[in-house]
Amino acid sequence: MTDEIFLEETIVKVIIINAILYTNEEKIVKKVNSVKDCMICDLCSAFTERGHDVTLIAAEEYKPIDDEGFPFHIVWMKSYFKLIFIANKIPFNLGIRKYLRSHDFDLIISSEAFSMDTFLAAITCPEKLIIWQEMAFHQRMAKQLASKLWHNVIIRLFYKDVRVVPRSDNAKAFISKYMTNVSPVIIQHGIDLAKFNYEMNKDRTFIVSSQLIARKRIDLIIKAFCNFCANSSNEFVLYIAGDGDQKKNLELLTNRLGIADKVIFLGKVPHSELIGYLRKAMAMLVYTQKDNSMISIAESIAVGTPVITTNVPDNAKYVKDYNLGIVSDNWDWQELDKIVADNQRYISNCKEYRVNLDNRHNVGLFIEEFSKLV
Repeated sequence: MTDEIFLEETIVKVIIINAILYTNEEKIVKKVNSVKDCMICDLCSAFTERGHDVTLIAAEEYKPIDDEGFPFHIVWMKSYFKLIFIANKIPFNLGIRKYLRSHDFDLIISSEAFSMDTFLAAITCPEKLIIWQEMAFHQRMAKQLASKLWHNVIIRLFYKDVRVVPRSDNAKAFISKYMTNVSPVIIQHGIDLAKFNYEMNKDRTFIVSSQLIARKRIDLIIKAFCNFCANSSNEFVLYIAGDGDQKKNLELLTNRLGIADKVIFLGKVPHSELIGYLRKAMAMLVYTQKDNSMISIAESIAVGTPVITTNVPDNAKYVKDYNLGIVSDNWDWQELDKIVADNQRYISNCKEYRVNLDNRHNVGLFIEEFSKLV
């Protein structure tokens, strides 16, 4: 990547509130060795690279096992009332209000309108708050009743003038039903492009990077790949990176379909190793039934690997709009065949688009939004 020259900008003290650092399907958050590859940590680092003073506030349940060094400050907040405010869904970090009252800062960026932490920021210093909205639908908690009550009562009462920046067009349409001060600017999930070298020359491989759980529908990907193999004269390999409770069933499926020698389950691999597989694949494959924006899609495009996905992820929109792959809710072997046949065109489109995924670019957009608050 060519180094981007940024215009001189006002240096600000930023507090980023993002209690949940990584996806965890269980109520008890599983500890990990490192959080350096988390999306929000990359964003904090990008703020630091551009000279800003950054503090990240996260729930203590997500503190990694290893003692990691970061170029920004992290405050691990204690979660309260965890029987109701479950740490992997909607943690309640009561100390946020005290922290905001006792520290000097210019800007708060807080994830999600439906959040106890965002609520605490909104009633403490709404004039300095930007809500970074990803949710594009009501959470299923309590059959959506909790989310609907929150959006129709709490948000209308306490978030009246708070600025919202959506992460997708879907998120914008959703939150605009309940809040009026919604930015027209979309700031999507970004990545650290320095970690993602672009690759034009591909191997005859496809890659899946996902939890191996039911809603990700890896079984449909395997079946589509099986059909592709039956209709292709070339030998291809499907790599599946990730782990989950469906792994055994998926392995049995490949045996039953007679393609066990062509499907390689990598398990959970280090991020640096995963990028290597991603960079050399002809496409990354997604068949999810429920997701917001998927950081794995951004990472795939950044290394020049087009994506085949359903319409479900919010960032499927820019995949479709900029021809960075194929978007279809019922894709099968024909889409794999098409992306192989036209691979170089899709790769070139990814190369042209990737600069839009740079977190340093996103920081500039946030600073522009900050200038509208003061």
